[in-house]
Amino acid sequence: MALRDWQNALAARVAGVPLAPLPGAPAVAAWPAESAGLAITKKIQRSWRRYRLDVGAPLTLAVLAPHDPESFISDFWTAQPWPSSFFGTEAVAFVEYVRHAGSHLPHVSAVAGFERAMLLISQHQAFPLGGNGHAGGRLAAHPAADIVEFAEDPARVLAALLRGDNPPPPASAAHWLLLAPHLPNLCRRATHEEARLFTQYRHGRSEAVSSEVHGGAAATAGAHRDPAVRAVAYLCPMTKADVEAEAGLVAAGALISAESAIGSDETRNEAPQSCSRLPGPRSGLTP
Repeated sequence: MALRDWQNALAARVAGVPLAPLPGAPAVAAWPAESAGLAITKKIQRSWRRYRLDVGAPLTLAVLAPHDPESFISDFWTAQPWPSSFFGTEAVAFVEYVRHAGSHLPHVSAVAGFERAMLLISQHQAFPLGGNGHAGGRLAAHPAADIVEFAEDPARVLAALLRGDNPPPPASAAHWLLLAPHLPNLCRRATHEEARLFTQYRHGRSEAVSSEVHGGAAATAGAHRDPAVRAVAYLCPMTKADVEAEAGLVAAGALISAESAIGSDETRNEAPQSCSRLPGPRSGLTP
């Protein structure tokens, strides 16, 4: 057996990945099911993975505290058996998992979404994208930016978690928080128009459409060569409030030139959605 194949098979055994597809797997599979050395190696690997989560996702772990966080961690490791050597990569994968798996629990999805955006923005600040200006070109959502909906004042929710307390119960009003690279402290409260418009850009709106419908020229937008762009133009025409919201999102760095967002499948390739599926007005929205 080649040394590389043996090392890959051993790593898979430690991670709990099925061995069958790997070269050299039969030899490793013949080892005892749980030798003392293998058990210690697994324990060390999981302790390092847990440490990366403790450091990289403290708020998500805090909001999970009343809901058996160890079960979420165990399920995450099952879904993502291969560890990452980078703290940010491991933490982002975990909060993305929790954001969906814990969406039925109060505040979990919002806090995980907040922490995910903060982690991604921090990474993008270390390796910034170019072309953040408007310059009359097409716009797209920054791949690290996000607008997160909280069911209670986010300041109260996050402050409680930082104190080690349980957050206040969800209220009926929605509170939107914009996270983007050009903002002081990387976040601020968002308006309903900003939340709706950012969601549109995240799902396919382009500056080519918005510039055409700013003056009410929807028919011109209808002639655009991209059918997805035409669909968004008809479904979600720009209003004066949208134009103002767009300017605020560009200033915050939440919208960047589409050319700079190449590689973000989410902003460039997803089909447009009907406006009825986008965030709607909420009575408790505060700027």
